[in-house]
This record gives sequence, structure tokens and C-alpha cells, in this order.
Amino acid sequence: MASVSRSSINPRAPASAAALPAFAAFPAAIAPGFAPPALARLLGRAEAALVAWRSPAVVVEMLVTGLHSLRSTLNRDRWLACCAAMQAHPLMALLRQDPLIARSLDKPRGYAGDAVAIDMMVRHADRRGDLAGASPLGRGLHLASTGTEIAAAVRRRQAALAKAIDAAADRTHAAGRSADVLALAAGHLREVEAARAHAGARLGRIAALEPDEKTASVVAKRLARRVEVVAQPVSALARGLFDDRGFDLAYATGLYDMLDLRLATRLTRAVAERLRPGGRLLFTSMASDLWDAGFLEAAMAWHPILRDEAELQALLATATRGLEGIATRTWADDAGSLIWCEVARSA
Repeated sequence: MASVSRSSINPRAPASAAALPAFAAFPAAIAPGFAPPALARLLGRAEAALVAWRSPAVVVEMLVTGLHSLRSTLNRDRWLACCAAMQAHPLMALLRQDPLIARSLDKPRGYAGDAVAIDMMVRHADRRGDLAGASPLGRGLHLASTGTEIAAAVRRRQAALAKAIDAAADRTHAAGRSADVLALAAGHLREVEAARAHAGARLGRIAALEPDEKTASVVAKRLARRVEVVAQPVSALARGLFDDRGFDLAYATGLYDMLDLRLATRLTRAVAERLRPGGRLLFTSMASDLWDAGFLEAAMAWHPILRDEAELQALLATATRGLEGIATRTWADDAGSLIWCEVARSA
């Protein structure tokens, strides 16, 4: 089944979507506020298509495109009404057969995008059991939802961070020591597992700051000999945690998608102050023009904080003001879904 990418989901592309069955009526009682008729048509067509056993990839493609269009043309109040209306629509009983969508909606850890959900997005082997218990429709939807542009970007991010860990280990090994790494809101540390340096035991201390106690427990059991798990909120850094330590690499995956500007700025400065010579901080933010944002918010009840590159450049400038030997830069990933940020201390 085909994965979903920006090249295949654009308003001009899918003739297959245009051929989908006629839409069902949208119950007025579950359309709060002023959700537009276009949403009723979109959801009805998607529901009819899944009931008729149309390709889940085509349906997810249609939803991503349609929700992107609605989100980009409505004001915030009307868009939130669309999100509420979609989550009350009968279509959701079909979509939640996908374990990733179900977890995002149910939020068993209290928030979307937890470590288990990220494992699902990257198609980690530990989550194969979720698919074994899913319906055929659920498995098809899962293949499609984990083939979206943002899921592909998360996989690329994991690979890029594994390379960054290896690069830090190579640099410090040449200087006769091991690299010390700080993972912020560490999740399951899949990027550490994927690093060559981890397999070769060329990493020194790996400090995993993880406020989710269940996630921290998983990491502590699996990587106890290599990782120091600190089950505290990331704000502890700004209050003096690790004041006596330096790091060759610090990184965050989805953390900044949940931080307001004030906390993001304070955290960035606290980490920058702890970088050793030659060390760097890497983190990402979902882009303000993320193609999948409508699908995340309406179909998965996942509302990340989206930022553009100019906002992130301003954040970095404020966070590092007055710090000597610090350089910053930003860049978009290949598809423009994530904005990467780097804070580097001169060697």
C-alpha cells in the first residue's frame, strides 16, 4: 500500500479521491458552532469510502488534503469547531481502528505524541503487537497514517539524531574521551539505540531527562547500565539541574512542540550554558505551514505548537544573548515539515 507524501497529496492530484462515493448526511446535532458544509462533505465521503472498502491510503490522502484546505482558510474559532465536529462524527469509529489514531485520541499519558505514539510513527519493532491485534482496516489505516509527511519527518529526525550522536562520539574519541549526551524529554531513546557509538560503547554519560514516569521506567529497565534517567520536568534545568556538568551533545525531539515561548527560551539558554567546547544542542519544531497539521489536530486531537523559521531564529537569539562563543542556525528538513535548530559552542 502506498505511503502518503506531499507529492501525492495536493489539491490537484488524486483523481481517485474525486471518484469516491457520495457523502452521507452530517448530523446537525454534532456540528458545534459553525463547522462549514465542506467538512460534512469531506467526512461523509471518507466514511462512505471506508465502508465500501476503498483504499485506506486514498482516504487518509483525501482527509489530509481536505483538512489542510479547511484549516488554511478558516479562522481559529471556526477551525476548532471543525475539529470538535470531526471527533464527534461516525467516521471516527472507523479511523480509531488505527492504533496510532486511537492512542492520540485517548491520550493514556495525558498528552498526544507520547513515546509509544512516536514508536508507532517510526514503525518500531516494539509496536508490532499493536498491529497484530488490529482489524484489517486498522492495519491499512495505520500504514497510511504512518506514511504521512510528518511521520516520515519523524523517522528522518531519528536517523539524523543518531548520526549526530555518532559525530559527537567520533569527535570526543579523537580527543581521548567519551561523549556525554543529554536527551531532553528523552522518550524511549530510539536514536541512541540506532547510533553506532552506543553499540560500540563509545558514549560516556547519557542523561535522559524524562518527565513521564512510565516512559522513564521503560528506559531505566532497558538501558540501565548506559543511561542515567532523571524523572523530572525539563524546567528543572533552569532551576539548576546539572549545573556541575557539561555535555558534548544535547537534543530534543518533539519537546519544543509543547513548550510556550517563555519556557522554550529559558530551556534553550540553560542547555547552551551547559555545552562543552565543541558541543551543540539540536532540536526541532513542527513548521507553521505543516501540511499534515489539519489531520493531526482534527483526526488525532494532537495540537502541537507550530513555529516558522523566523520565530525560531528570534527564540535562539534571545536565548543565547550575551553568551560567548555561541553560534546558532536554523534550517528546514527536506520536506519542510520540521524546522531544525542548532546552538553550537566553539571548540
